[in-house]
Amino acid sequence: MAGPELADAVAAFTRYNAACGAALARCSQGVDTDTLSEADRALWGRQAIDWLRQNLACWSKALDGGNAQTE
Repeated sequence: MAGPELADAVAAFTRYNAACGAALARCSQGVDTDTLSEADRALWGRQAIDWLRQNLACWSKALDGGNAQTE
């Protein structure tokens, strides 16, 4: 089973791009999103926010540690 520390190993741009994709799905702006129910779109919207918060936490941790280099 993977540990929670693996979330920090995800490159920041990867998590950001995933959040953008989820946000597009929420707004029915992606491929095949016209078949999503309102509940599915809401789920993708919450997922986008969660990934963006994780990304912010990761960058905040890097800044606090003096290591804010891009990945």
